Amino acid sequence: MFESLTADIHNLKRDLSQELWQVNQGLTSVGNRVSSLEDNGMAQGQELEMLLQEVICLHEQDVLWAQVEDLENRSHRNNVRLQGVPVDSEGIDIQDYIQALFCHVLGWEEW
Repeated sequence: MFESLTADIHNLKRDLSQELWQVNQGLTSVGNRVSSLEDNGMAQGQELEMLLQEVICLHEQDVLWAQVEDLENRSHRNNVRLQGVPVDSEGIDIQDYIQALFCHVLGWEEW
């Protein structure tokens, strides 16, 4: 009877050890998954920060581009515009071309 009780205790101890080992394996697995999720969360946070910085830079670039466009448009405001003259028809010397054009339009021989 004592031997039977000892065998039962031994079997119970072995079963408990096996179950504890399985629980420990499960906890290790859960710990690994939590660690992996934390690492992924940190990586995504860093990527998000980089993307936010890029958005800020792109916004600043947009503002600067708008300012450049505005300044360029303002610089063209006082330009003389000749209607009906093809683009790039002036050749190398625009001043001579314009003088010849005005002389022709006004019917003058020379400037």
